Amino acid sequence: MLCYGLGNCAIMGAMILAPLYGHFRVALLFGVGLVLFNVFCMYLFIRALRSLKEIMISAKESSKGNFSYPLDLNKISPSFLNFAEDVANIQVGLKEAVDHAVKGERMKAELITNVSHDLKTPLTSIISYVDLLKNEKLENETASAYVEVLHEKSYRLKQLIEDLIEASKASSGNLNVEKMKVDYKQLTLMAMGEMEDKTNAAGLTFKISCSEPVYIDADGGHMWRILENLLSNVVKYSMPNSRVYVDIFKMNGYGVLVMKNISAAPIDFDETRLTERFVRGDESRTTEGSGLGLSITQSLAEIQGGTFGIQVDGDLFKSIVSIPLWGEEEEEIEEEE
Repeated sequence: MLCYGLGNCAIMGAMILAPLYGHFRVALLFGVGLVLFNVFCMYLFIRALRSLKEIMISAKESSKGNFSYPLDLNKISPSFLNFAEDVANIQVGLKEAVDHAVKGERMKAELITNVSHDLKTPLTSIISYVDLLKNEKLENETASAYVEVLHEKSYRLKQLIEDLIEASKASSGNLNVEKMKVDYKQLTLMAMGEMEDKTNAAGLTFKISCSEPVYIDADGGHMWRILENLLSNVVKYSMPNSRVYVDIFKMNGYGVLVMKNISAAPIDFDETRLTERFVRGDESRTTEGSGLGLSITQSLAEIQGGTFGIQVDGDLFKSIVSIPLWGEEEEEIEEEE
């Protein structure tokens, strides 16, 4: 820009001074030169703008996750060549980092799946022999107590292995999804009835609010596991003899379930980490659990086109599951709008 301004000033100055000394033809030549100089500068300016446009398109594609968008450096103006090279290098670096992360995640999922399958075979034998010992009439009470502990721990280990396999499949998207029309409220009531013994033992009272029928487009089996995980989480970590509020409603084309409970322990940690695998609210790990429940819940919600989130307000813990509404439900909402 500085050269452009100085060039124009110099040519115009010469064009003005030339007639004063009687050089009219020279002044005319300087006038033509002024026009050509500006045309040339305009060409460079337009070329630079086109280069900037190409760089902006490339950056936008990268923001969408398309790191393979070609950025031809031969078409870039020298003014933006260094900038274009930096953007191209960022694309290459991000692509390599994403590929490396995906490969690592895939290897980790395969390792968990393979190890889990290898553990299931001997564990099945252990459970079978423990069951046989339980059927035997052991006269030694101490031995009977040991067998009871073996029975309890072996089944807990079996549940952990099954959770590992399911978490691996859910995170990799290898689970089949068979969507159907599901009554959100009735399914929730059924899940609460299934766990009534545990909730009663914890002294929990459920208050469900659903002003109108909510039908979602979901896989019944996956939704059952989601509700089972949420209720298990409530039983483990809720304050004894407290209330649990369950709200079910429609919002923006989704059926939303909000489960609220008061935590027995202070929530003084980052709640967003609870959806990561093997992370638990009980850092001392004195309660039963694998730390996979909420991670599985999030994966199962996402493969059905929904979302899962957590909100914390003091010691109030909220689990929010949003699943797309059944087609007829969406049509009714559109008609109402």
